[in-house]
Amino acid sequence: MKKTREQAVSDNLWGSPALFITAAFICFNVARGDEAKLAGWALYACGWLPALGMLIWCAVKRRKPGVGGAVSFLMLLLFGGIFWLSLAFKVRCRTRLELDQRFRSSADVRAAFV
Repeated sequence: MKKTREQAVSDNLWGSPALFITAAFICFNVARGDEAKLAGWALYACGWLPALGMLIWCAVKRRKPGVGGAVSFLMLLLFGGIFWLSLAFKVRCRTRLELDQRFRSSADVRAAFV
């Protein structure tokens, strides 16, 4: 069965958040720096636009979003949580390393004077 043009566009728009999630993942994990994190969050936020647009379109047409809508929003929520947790863990580990280095250096200084 051949899909109508409207159905093909709908399927592509429901699937498009995966592209934004992939780009955000690359920004968070491959690129380094605060600019990369900002770009990652911006790309992640842009991933919500087609999904929300299709949800509004389905409401106007009085149609159910179907499986594509559920998968789209589930991906966005799941990866948003993963991105947030991974960045929070990285910040916590970095802060812990900085504290360990400070305490080691202060212990070295005290040992040198004793």
